[in-house]
Amino acid sequence: MQPKTSLPSNRDDPARVFSHRILAGMLGMLSMLALISTTSCLSLPDVPLTTPEPLKVDPIKVEVRIDLYQHGNDQADALKNTAEGEEVVERQRNRMAEIQDLKNSRLVGENHRGLLDIRNIPGGDYGTYVKKTVEEENWDRSYLMREEAKRRDMLLPGIQEEQWIRRAELSFEGEWIEVADPKKEGAFLWKQKG
Repeated sequence: MQPKTSLPSNRDDPARVFSHRILAGMLGMLSMLALISTTSCLSLPDVPLTTPEPLKVDPIKVEVRIDLYQHGNDQADALKNTAEGEEVVERQRNRMAEIQDLKNSRLVGENHRGLLDIRNIPGGDYGTYVKKTVEEENWDRSYLMREEAKRRDMLLPGIQEEQWIRRAELSFEGEWIEVADPKKEGAFLWKQKG
């Protein structure tokens, strides 16, 4: 007698079983979509938004808090409503080319407090002009940073650090910038950006 050999049935074929499962899943999804589309035409029950009687509030226990936020990307936006703020922004705008000339001449650099430092002071009247220009720019920068710290309810060193990082990133190659000293915590070094 010969041993009985059985041929594999279609049910044992893994590819066929997998395709049947996919088909069953797709049919299930289609039936759910049909159910959702038919129920979405139904209206929801009305929810009353009024009360039959006025609300009674105990004035001792009621606390109201209103938070106002101003969103904007520019410091100048926050200062537009103040005459002094507008003047500071205008002065900085008018002084921008002079500051860039001083930076290009490698006479001044951006320090870690978001201010300018004089690296090399020339003699005579030009040295006096450089010193006066840097002092005026630093006064305006300090004013804007203090106002920004108040507006954002932050400590001034946090704003100074943001300005330092921003101004260092915007500096051109070869300009003097102050960088964190990798060897000593809290110390800074001067280097030319490059």
